Amino acid sequence: MTFVDVEVLVTKKQVRSLYVFLADLLGMRFVACVVMKAEAEVRVAQTEFDRQVEVTRLLLEGISSTHVCLLSLVLSPAVATSATLATFVLCWLSLPIPLLPPTSPPSTALPCFCHVKSFLLTHTHT
Repeated sequence: MTFVDVEVLVTKKQVRSLYVFLADLLGMRFVACVVMKAEAEVRVAQTEFDRQVEVTRLLLEGISSTHVCLLSLVLSPAVATSATLATFVLCWLSLPIPLLPPTSPPSTALPCFCHVKSFLLTHTHT
């Protein structure tokens, strides 16, 4: 083998090594591009997730405030009714005539509302 033949073989070997290196480099660039694209997609997904978290938080706050408002609307009439009933009972207890039937014993007697009606008819000014 001559010197030139040896040099050609060495040069071909180096060219093959350079092609392998170039292929590796191109592969790494491809992987880098894929990674960059994936990172961009992750950023977009994170932004969308953050937006959905904010929407969910606002929705839950709205549900909570609506629940509080609904509870106040439900409780207001109940409180008003109990106050009215308490006023009625106090007025009823302070009436000058007894509202119990005259023949029944006081321990087992129930209110007789016919006496209330007669009292209201005789004591109201129309």
